[in-house]
Amino acid sequence: MDDIAAASLTLVLVTGLPGTGKSTMAEIAAEALGAPVLGHDWAMSGLRPYPEIQTALDEMDPSGHRAVGWSIISALAREQLRRGSSVVLDGVARKRDPALP
Repeated sequence: MDDIAAASLTLVLVTGLPGTGKSTMAEIAAEALGAPVLGHDWAMSGLRPYPEIQTALDEMDPSGHRAVGWSIISALAREQLRRGSSVVLDGVARKRDPALP
């Protein structure tokens, strides 16, 4: 990727308290950028059908739901950016976990 293409990439992080319109704002930003939205809740919903994974996440200290969800969407976002696509991340804001990458 050349410097001009890299300069035009955008990573948007939409966070906030539950029920405050994060997903709506993420969709608006994505539409304006022509970018995909990667949602923490969407990533974690893909794991819900697997009770063994839910049990493992629940047993982590602290609970692994947040860390695993952000790890999944962070990896997907890095790949989108590497491929030359802007990306919008959507998730609930909380105090940063020092254990997260």
